Amino acid sequence: MPERERETIVTGGGGGGGGMIAAIVAVVAVVAIVLFVFGGEWFGSDSGPASVTMDSPDVNVETPAPDVNVQAPEAPDVEIETGSTRPSGGTNQTDTSE
Repeated sequence: MPERERETIVTGGGGGGGGMIAAIVAVVAVVAIVLFVFGGEWFGSDSGPASVTMDSPDVNVETPAPDVNVQAPEAPDVEIETGSTRPSGGTNQTDTSE
C-alpha cells in the first residue's frame, strides 16, 4: 500500500482557555470583596461597623505672644500753594495777573 501524505490545517488560535481563567479570577475577586464589605451583616454579626476607642492624653501647648514693636514712619508736613482762590475753569493753570 502506498504511503499517503497527510496535511493538518489549524484554523484557530487555541487560546480560548485564557478568557475563561480571567473570568473565573474576576468572579472570585468580586465575591471576596462583597464578602469583606457585607459579610458581617449576612452571617449574623451584631458588632456593626468597627469602632476603636483609645485613651489619649490631654495636650495643652501654650505659646507666648511675640513681642512685636513696629513704629509707623512720620510723614513730613506738606503745604500746597495754588496761587489763586478762584476756580480756574477746568485747567491746571495758576492766575499770575496780580
